[in-house]
Order: sequence, then C-alpha cells, then structure tokens
Amino acid sequence: MSWQATVWALEAKEVTPTQKLVLICLANYADGKGVAFPGQKRLAEDCGVSDRAVRSNLAKLEELGYLTRRHRYRSDGPRTSDEYQLHMEVDYRKNVPHELPEDNDTKTGGLPEAGSGHINLSEDLTRKNLCTARAKEGAKTVRAELEGVMSPEQASAVIEHRNALKVKLTPLAARLLAKSLAACDDVQEALEMMVLKGWRTVKKDWVERERSNGNGTYQGGSRKGASNSNRREAAQAALRGHSRFGPGA
Repeated sequence: MSWQATVWALEAKEVTPTQKLVLICLANYADGKGVAFPGQKRLAEDCGVSDRAVRSNLAKLEELGYLTRRHRYRSDGPRTSDEYQLHMEVDYRKNVPHELPEDNDTKTGGLPEAGSGHINLSEDLTRKNLCTARAKEGAKTVRAELEGVMSPEQASAVIEHRNALKVKLTPLAARLLAKSLAACDDVQEALEMMVLKGWRTVKKDWVERERSNGNGTYQGGSRKGASNSNRREAAQAALRGHSRFGPGA
C-alpha cells in the first residue's frame, strides 16, 4: 500500500462522495508507482456498495482523468482483474496552494541567507511538516468518524483497543467501522464484544451469533468463569458512557 496514493485520493476534489470512496479504496491497493489491480468485487466489499456502483464510479473517475484501466488476462486465456494506473502526478485539487505558507512552523530555524532576510524552506522539513499535518488531520478524522455513532469516551477506548492490537485506525477504516456499528442493534454491546473477543472490527451477524451462543456481554447473558467476568467488567469500564444510538437504532 502506498500512503502517497491514499493521501492523493483523500485530497481529490470535485468528485462525488461515492467516487472519492472508490478512489480511496483503490489507492489502498496501489504500489509506489500508483498501480493497483484489486477485483471489482473486492472494491465493492471495501466500499460497502454494489458491484454496479463500483463499475459506474470507476468509469467516471477514468473519464475525469484520475485513472486509466487496462484489461488483464490469465496465461490460459480467461480475463482477470483490471490493472489501474492512478495519475498521482496530476494535482486535481482546486484552490489548494502548491507550496506551504511561510510561517514559523515551516521555516528551517537556521541562519538566513546572506542579504535575504528570509529563511529558505528545507525540502526534508517541508515533507516532514506535511506528513505531521496529515497525520494530525487523519487522527481528527478518525475520532470524528467514530464519534458519529458513539461517545467520546467510547471512541477513545476503541482507538486504544486498535493500538493495542497494533492495527491503527485509518480514516477509511474508522468510517467503515462506524458504519458496521450503526447497523448493530446495540452499539454498547457490539463494542464490548469487539474488545472482549479481540476483534479488529465488528459485524452485526458476529454479535448476533455470539448472543445466540450465550456469549452476550451487555444484554446477552452472563459469561462463565471469573476471568471472563473480570474481562467483561473491564470492557464495560473502558467503554463507559452511553451510545448515541439506542437499541434498534
């Protein structure tokens, strides 16, 4: 995965929300040269849309110049997934300055050039500042996506849980997780199960299966054993606060 491709896709302007989502998901599979070849069914699953929606939005993105598609075929003849070339060399952002404003955060901190009175921007420092700014913006986006379906305390617990698993949440992953949680009957119960079971994410059918097996944590009955009881209490404490979505939301 190329983080440059993902950042480029996130900054795309004058596209519809679905087109941007497809572009971001596609960028997640791109290499350093912006080449990717995920199947359309995989993209549809990642985006949470239909195969038809993926096809139509890919066609529109190609029409807009964001990518070029090339058909691929197996050695024995059948067609396989298309190859996508993302045109990352083209900046499609509108009304976005191509250079950082000169301020105290982006100056090198070194001595000014003779007779200039200004300090030149270091290329390495500029890149570092860009990465830092994007990382901070990404963290804000992750929290905003989560807090759309849960309390700030619960969002903090989820972020800590993912960090403990060494699988940090990206803005896209946070959006997909929030969408999955919103589909659950009880967000609090789903979050507790995610922590207790060590899941990276959670699905409505996973929660229903655990509940039917007598492994519910919030409403689905008690878990056997002192250790499980302690774990349940720890999860409930970590996820304290009320969900913004009540049962049946």
